[in-house]
Amino acid sequence: LIVLSARQRALACVYTVVLIDMLGQALTLPVMPFYAQQLGARPHELGSIFAAFAITQVLSQAWMGWAGDRFGRRVVLIAAAVGPAIGFAVSAFSWSYYSLILARALHGLVSGCMATANAYVAEIVPPDQRAHLMAGLGAMTGVS
Repeated sequence: LIVLSARQRALACVYTVVLIDMLGQALTLPVMPFYAQQLGARPHELGSIFAAFAITQVLSQAWMGWAGDRFGRRVVLIAAAVGPAIGFAVSAFSWSYYSLILARALHGLVSGCMATANAYVAEIVPPDQRAHLMAGLGAMTGVS
């Protein structure tokens, strides 16, 4: 039986949320153009699906940082775990190209958990351990 400290459990949760978020993005990228074309998107319109997600993800970083300060990092990380699941479901049940763009934009709003994860690690980890643990969060992108 492995007994983890509260800090180790918290770090495991943070790493899991980030990994799932990154895996979700990595797994949807290759199939999104084919899915969009089935929904009626023309080849030159595919970029707007990716742009909708990317733009809203960038914009959401500010509010996620504010929400993390105001309501706590845990709450934001939970939202960052549940929100993309809802975004994936809405994307899967999109009925048109435009509803897919809207679904991807909404998904992007709750998908930017990396800044909050880094802030949470910085709060719970001593300064001498931060660099390699934050690098581990960045490595989740490569793992996915």
